[in-house]
Amino acid sequence: MKSNRPSAGAARTRRLNTSSPRERSRRAFPLSLSPLPSPLSPRAFTLVELLVVITIIGILIALLLPAVQAAREAARMLQCANNMKQIGLALHSHHEAKGDLPVSTNSAYTRAPAAIRAKTPFNWAVAIMPYMELGNLYDQLDFTRLGNEPPNMYMNKTVVPGFICPSDPAGSSPILRDRCSRWGDQAYSMGAWYSACYGPANVWSSCPSACPCGPLPRPDCYCCRGRDTGMFDSSAINRISFRDVPDGLSNTIMTGETLPLYSVHAALWAAAGPDSITGIPLNVSLSFCVKGVSGSGDPHNWKPTDYCDGFKSMHPGVLNFGLADGSVRGFSELIDYKLFNELGSRASGEMVSVP
Repeated sequence: MKSNRPSAGAARTRRLNTSSPRERSRRAFPLSLSPLPSPLSPRAFTLVELLVVITIIGILIALLLPAVQAAREAARMLQCANNMKQIGLALHSHHEAKGDLPVSTNSAYTRAPAAIRAKTPFNWAVAIMPYMELGNLYDQLDFTRLGNEPPNMYMNKTVVPGFICPSDPAGSSPILRDRCSRWGDQAYSMGAWYSACYGPANVWSSCPSACPCGPLPRPDCYCCRGRDTGMFDSSAINRISFRDVPDGLSNTIMTGETLPLYSVHAALWAAAGPDSITGIPLNVSLSFCVKGVSGSGDPHNWKPTDYCDGFKSMHPGVLNFGLADGSVRGFSELIDYKLFNELGSRASGEMVSVP
């Protein structure tokens, strides 16, 4: 009897004919064969390529770093100017309350009668503290006693950030030694980065060597006119009022920057406080001024020829100055020497304007 079941060969032929194209392709190309590599497959960097990338990154950093440093210095200079602005407002508040500006550097502190000493703070910076929201520090002082006597001696290490220029690295350790101790002050104190302006004065009984007028002061000398020429005077009695400034408040320097490492007088808690004259050119920084050591053998930097008590700053090429009207302006360190001295005097009659 003949079977109706298809033969094995016929069944296999039927399965091959009915398989999909993908199955037929899989049978034609066994799985054991690896596909060709894709042209988009990732590969490692060569050494040359890596060096090129590193070089490009280094160039970008080198270009970016000065810009970052410039931005930081601009911020520090702005903070410094703000410090001087607050000092200027405090001086105006003192003038409004007292009728005049405070004594700058009370070098006559130890020789003054008790009645005057009781009314005279250590220096101008201490005098304006009640107008800078620092009355709590001011109230701890006893003005009938010297700086090296209690309770005043305990204030020397008190730090007041408003009198520190942020651009000077020395500001991170503002308690300085080798301060002037001639008038009952201690040899260490917080430094002061802002100085009162004496103008073209001969505070040290002789003229600065930079002044071409000679060693002795003359009334007609633009850079060495006498003792009482600027917005401040060091006498324990003479005080300056804004009515004593016929040259104009907006054209007269009242305060400026200084560097306490170059002057032993730049101390906050001292009778011999921070003061500078315009007869010393800007940013003159001689090596013998560092750490209060004078080249003339005077440990107190008392001679103006030492240039240690001039206006100085760590800002690149610029110094901040507070004018008598309360504004703050930046002066180039290359400012004309004659113009600088004329801006420092309050009643010389020159027709000048702030650059």
